[in-house]
This record gives sequence, structure tokens and C-alpha cells, in this order.
Amino acid sequence: MSSSSQAIAGAVVPAAGSTVSRGRWAQLTRDPQTIVQRAGRALGRVRAKALFFGCRGGRALCATGHVRVRLQGTAILGTRITFLGGMIPTGVTVGKGAVLRIGDETILNYGVSIAARSSITIGRRCMFGSFVRLSDESLGRVAPVVLGDDVWLAHGAIIEPGVSIGDGSIVSAGSVVTTDVPAGSVAIGNPARVMSLDLTVRG
Repeated sequence: MSSSSQAIAGAVVPAAGSTVSRGRWAQLTRDPQTIVQRAGRALGRVRAKALFFGCRGGRALCATGHVRVRLQGTAILGTRITFLGGMIPTGVTVGKGAVLRIGDETILNYGVSIAARSSITIGRRCMFGSFVRLSDESLGRVAPVVLGDDVWLAHGAIIEPGVSIGDGSIVSAGSVVTTDVPAGSVAIGNPARVMSLDLTVRG
């Protein structure tokens, strides 16, 4: 048997007639993590379709972790939204007559809680740290919540009803936001104080 036709015991080789190029096959076998990641995302997309069945939009939606979805109202989802996995499942609740909108390319870490009784709008490319809480209802008060584009909510941040957060703003870890946050600002503390991103206090 020639050296070119020999096979290493236990090796995985392309099936006969495979269209995978030698170079591409070598790349995949050198980096098995790539295969695992792609398989994980493919499974996540299948899971997301089942979880968010009945929602509007949601192209390339992915849920790599467990998400508990209770949908009685309307959920309008952008493209390439990702729910990441972790120790604690994420919960998404949309009550009867309520509307939840999530913009393109938003990423939500594990343990996030989103509860819409009336209206919650999340912009494009937002990032949610783990254990973020977002609700438009508290102690009998119901008021819309609006997040602009490119908003980052760090670990454990809480957004209260009636709050609007402007484009490009940041809510620091553990902060409780009870008033509006202008664009390009950072909210820090409980209750949160608002500062510009150059750390100049506002108000």
C-alpha cells in the first residue's frame, strides 16, 4: 500500500465524493473547536425557532442556552439576536396585549429577565450582562421602557418602568435606573446617577 493511500487508525476522513477541499478539511481537523462552535450555533437556532414560535421576524435568532418564553402578546424580533447559555436560564414574558421589540444583533447573557406588561423596546446591537432585569411594571405602575441602539446593561442592572436610555449609553453593574439616561451617558449606583461618558456629572 502506498503512503498516499494509508490511513491512520481511528482517523476521521472525508467520505468518498466529498466536496470538502483538502485544505479546508485539514483546517477543520486542526481546529475541532470550530466544528463544535458551528454545531452549537446550529442547535441554538433550531432551539430558538421552537422557543419563539409565533414571534414576528427573528431571522438567524439563536439560543445557545435555556430560555423560558411566555408569549401572550406580540414579540417583534430583529435579525441575529443571540441568547447565551449559562448557569441560570433567561426569562422572557410578554403579557396579553403587550409588545416586546428587540433590535438586530442584540446579545443577552444568561439569567436575564425581560417582562413586558405594556411595551418594551430594545434597540440594535444592545448588550445585556448576566442577571439584568428589565420590566415595564413595578408595584402596580406600568410604563413603557425604551432602550436605544448600542446600549450596554452590565451584570445585575435593573431598569425600572418608564425609563428611556439613549443611544450608546452604559448602565454599570448592579445599578438601579429609575430616571431617563441621555444618549452617550453612564448610569451608576442605586438609585443610579447619570454622568456623561467623559465622567462629567449631569444634574
